[in-house]
This record gives sequence, structure tokens and C-alpha cells, in this order.
Amino acid sequence: MLRTVQREVGRRVPGACFHILISSLEAQFANMSGLISTLRSSNREELLGSNLLVRGQRALQFLHNSDFRRAWMTSSGSAREMLKIKSVDAIIDVSGYAYGDAWNVGPCKNAWAWVDYCKRHNKPYIFLPQAWGSFEKRGIAKWARRLREDASLLFARDQESFNYLSSLSDKPSDDIRLAPDIVFRFKGAHPNVGASILRDVGFEVKSKPLVGIVPNMQIYKRTQGIGIKNKYVQLLVKIANYCIDDLEASVLLLPNQIKVPGKTDQDDRFLCGIIASLVKQNNCCFTIRNYHQSEILKSVLSHLDLLIASRFHSLVFALSSKIPVVALGWSHKYSGLLAPFGLSKYVCQHDQIDQTDVNNMLKSAWKNRKDNKYLIAETLPIIQKEVDATFDLVAEVIRR
Repeated sequence: MLRTVQREVGRRVPGACFHILISSLEAQFANMSGLISTLRSSNREELLGSNLLVRGQRALQFLHNSDFRRAWMTSSGSAREMLKIKSVDAIIDVSGYAYGDAWNVGPCKNAWAWVDYCKRHNKPYIFLPQAWGSFEKRGIAKWARRLREDASLLFARDQESFNYLSSLSDKPSDDIRLAPDIVFRFKGAHPNVGASILRDVGFEVKSKPLVGIVPNMQIYKRTQGIGIKNKYVQLLVKIANYCIDDLEASVLLLPNQIKVPGKTDQDDRFLCGIIASLVKQNNCCFTIRNYHQSEILKSVLSHLDLLIASRFHSLVFALSSKIPVVALGWSHKYSGLLAPFGLSKYVCQHDQIDQTDVNNMLKSAWKNRKDNKYLIAETLPIIQKEVDATFDLVAEVIRR
């Protein structure tokens, strides 16, 4: 998403520089992309918070920096970010899905500290199209309401998110805009790059139909069981075997979220590894395990005949490459993504279906993949035109 903002806003606001809050391990990859890195506070810095010297420095900041002092009352993290970044002309929020009952109140408070800063300094804070809600929890609803009221520009990327935002206030919803995900304008690498990656893992393009499976650690964590006993993992193994045995296709296990080298916590490769070890016909199952930039992952996806994914932006990559999809989701954002293409019947929640339902859906998606490809090709230019209009408005607000 950040790369899309960099490209599209940069084309419309000449000379713009883009700063990103990021960890030290991620900084080298951001710098290679032309993004200016501002490092987040490390665990060591957090531990030093009780140090007398650090306490003294913060006391001085409270005395001399009103922005730091005000932000600290809501979010100490955002306050420290302000000290590091010092000054910006606009903030563009591409959180994707961070504000709602599925998360704690922290993201809302962190964002509002910056929204408040921008409002007081007459700078725009822009929420680009993302998923919102629900807002049943009182504390989250309170802070989300502030975000809605004080942001300069706010987009929802699906009707259900729009409705959740509207429910935060009795006033008209004129301040909320509905627009598609900006990644529909993300530019992937040349198809030859993806073909080379596939050859590296042992698959020759066009030698056999290829079905991609993209798992999601977020669903794994929300599903009963650990490792091979996890219900979501078991479902994906059955799907892989079905594609190989019944659809007579090869399967590509593709992790969409891959931690940068040096990070040791689990990412989607963990799930791909379990699934690969349990698939019956290993010679028909291929796995991408190395870290690759998003442009390369999109190029790989462009060679699929069908994508079965639980990662939102993998689905966007496929759709923008005119590849038919099936979504195994965990929130309303998946149905909102596929609805404009007339593909809502190919969305299911991972915890509300049995294997028969999945097999019937896959059988239908496979049988109708050419028709679905036509639906995608027909709708995609309309979606991309709406994304262009979104960036035109964002650039206008920033210039103004």
C-alpha cells in the first residue's frame, strides 16, 4: 500500500518526500524503495523508560514541546514519533484494517494523537480506503468517533465499513467517502520475473494448471488448535489435496506476509510449511519460501489459473491481474472486495463452513473460471478509475 501511495501521490504532488515509521530491520528495504525511514522505538528504549536520565529528558520535553505534551496524554508512542519526525505537511493513513472491535483501542488512540496534531497545525490527515468496524465496544467507538470527526479526508473501502462509520454519529455521512482499495493501482514486476521464481521452486509455467493458496496467520491465531491440529490448517490441507486430486492441478503455496530477514517471529511461511508437509502428492505441490518484494509476488500471482486466498491484498493482486479468486476470510472486508465484481458467492468465512461447502465452491470457481475472468476484466477499469479519482482528491487536499 505504501508503494502505491508513493507512486500515485508522487506523480500528482511533484517533489513530495515520503517518510515511514518502521523497524530497523525493515529500514533497508524501505530505503531501497525511496522511502525515508524513521525508526520506531526499540524494546531497549522502552526498557530505558524508567532510567532517570530518560525521565529527565521527557520532563524537559513536557516543558518545551506542547505537541509532545498533548500527544503524550493520549499516546506515548505517537508522542515519541512526533519528536523523531519533527515536521510533516500531511499524513496518509494506510492501516488497511486496524480500527474496530477486532483490535484493542490502541490503534485508534495512536492515530487520533496524530489527527489532533494535524488539525491544530492546519495539516491534512487522510485515511485512505480501508476496512472499519465494528464499533460495539464503547471505548473503541469513542476514539473511532473522534477519528471520523477530526480527519481531513476519510474513506471506507466497502459498504459495511461505511455503515459502521456512519453509525458512530447521528449527523449525515457526507464526510465519509466510499472508494476501492488503492492497491488496484499497484504495479507488479514483469510476468517473466514471476515465471523465473516459479521455475526456481520447480514449476514450469503452462506445463499444468496452477492453483495458488495463500494462508493467513491472523486466521490461524483465531482458530482452534496448534500446528497440524489447527482447524484452519486442516481445511487448507484438504483444499490442496482436492485441487490436486479432483481438479488435476498443481498447487502453489504462497506466503503473502513474509517478515524481513532477521525477524524470527512466525509469518505465513510457517503455515505453508505445515501444509506442504501434509499434502499427499508432494510432486504436485510447490512452495515459495524466500522473501520477495510485493512487485515480485504480484508477478507470480499473474501466472495462476485460480487463487484461493485468506490475505486481502493477495486477492487484490490477483483481481488486478484478471485472475479468478476464492476468498477464505475472517471479516467483512472480503465480501466487500469481491462484490463489485459479482463474485460474492466465492467468499466464505473460515469458521462457518464444512469441507463439502468448500469443495462445492471450488468446483464452481474452477468450472466458471473463464466466465469469472471475463467479469473481472469488465469491472477492473471501473475500479481503477475510481482509485485514480481518490488519488486526485488526496493530491488536491495536500496541495491546498
